[in-house]
Amino acid sequence: MYATLIYKSLGWDQGSQALAINGIQAVLQLFIVLVNTFTVDRFGRKTLLIYGFSIQSLALLIISSLTTSFPDNSNKAAAVVEIAMFFIVGLTYCWSNGPIPPAIATEIFPTHVRDKAFGLSLLGQTACLLAITQPWPDFNQTVGARSYWLLFTLNVIALISVIFILPETKGVSLERMDKIFGQVDAVEAGEQDAETKKMEDHARSNSTTVDAEKHIASQIETVEKH
Repeated sequence: MYATLIYKSLGWDQGSQALAINGIQAVLQLFIVLVNTFTVDRFGRKTLLIYGFSIQSLALLIISSLTTSFPDNSNKAAAVVEIAMFFIVGLTYCWSNGPIPPAIATEIFPTHVRDKAFGLSLLGQTACLLAITQPWPDFNQTVGARSYWLLFTLNVIALISVIFILPETKGVSLERMDKIFGQVDAVEAGEQDAETKKMEDHARSNSTTVDAEKHIASQIETVEKH
């Protein structure tokens, strides 16, 4: 949202430099977002998120270190590296933690609340983005070059959360999604109920057959006595 302002703050403020850099990045993002279409089912949601947050954390660590070391943008080589790292962060977002969270939100919730839960999850994601982006210009101006350490910290927290909390939903059907969260597999439960009913019907049928045979035997015995 504030890419142009960020690039200007890093020393790319001559003429339309910042705007041109932002435009190039935006065009690249349009194509990179297609990567997710071909990789999300091949490598899995969790795997892509782990790689994405890892790459972004490393890039943000480099940015934070350089902006802290050269707060006045006196080193041109450092400024070039910072722009490259911002490109990596933005492009990685397009195939990782940008499109994948909404995809996961459409899968993990039970059917009867999925539409409402998906809407709330998107609302939460949007609220978090606004909470970071809206105050960012004032925050960056107040804290200065060290403000990028906040983004690095948030990415590391997200990476740890994905590794230890988020289950992999790749290859799991919506009907079996409850199982990976420790709940009863709806499909297995249905199959077990059907099998139990089948066995009960079979037992009931056998019981009826036995009763009929006993009745016939009793009638034959009665006839023989007479």
